[in-house]
Formats: sequence, structure tokens, C-alpha cells
Amino acid sequence: MATKQSVLQVRMDDAQRRDAVELYRHIGMTLPEAVRIFIAQSLEDRGMPFKPHAATGPCECKAYGVLKVYGDPHLRGQERAVWIRSLSKRELEGAHGA
Repeated sequence: MATKQSVLQVRMDDAQRRDAVELYRHIGMTLPEAVRIFIAQSLEDRGMPFKPHAATGPCECKAYGVLKVYGDPHLRGQERAVWIRSLSKRELEGAHGA
């Protein structure tokens, strides 16, 4: 049975994208392949596949670390709702498969 495919669009800095494409080209994969591997490993680990470290800025506010630039505070509620639905779906699938 064929799986349903989705498209993921991500906004990022052009220079960062070029550097990432070049990096992954040198290790024999494409940027989309690297993103798919990241997502698969995140799902396997049920979290980030590495430990992000918060950088402190002039205000010493650890909550405003280096990852802040990648987040959109307006989407946090939607992201949390999707995450909770995915956990609930896994629990239901696990209950039916047991």
C-alpha cells in the first residue's frame, strides 16, 4: 500500500540553506533527505534527536536562546495541539495493536 505524501515548506536564511545543501552533499545526501532523517529520529526519540543548548543574551534570559529565532510564538498553541493529537493517536494505535 502506498503511503500518503506531504510537502513541508520551511523559511530560512539563504546562506544557511546553501551551507546546509553543501554540507549534506559532501556526506552523500540531499537537504530533504536530511530533514526526513531528522524527523524520523525525532519521532523515534519522541523529542529532539540532540540536546539544544540555550544561549544567554545580554539579559541573561535563557528562555531567549539561540532556538528562539526559529520559533513563532503565534503558532505555539497550534504546534502543541498537533503534538498532543499525535501522542493520542499513538496511544490509540498502541491499544489496538496490543
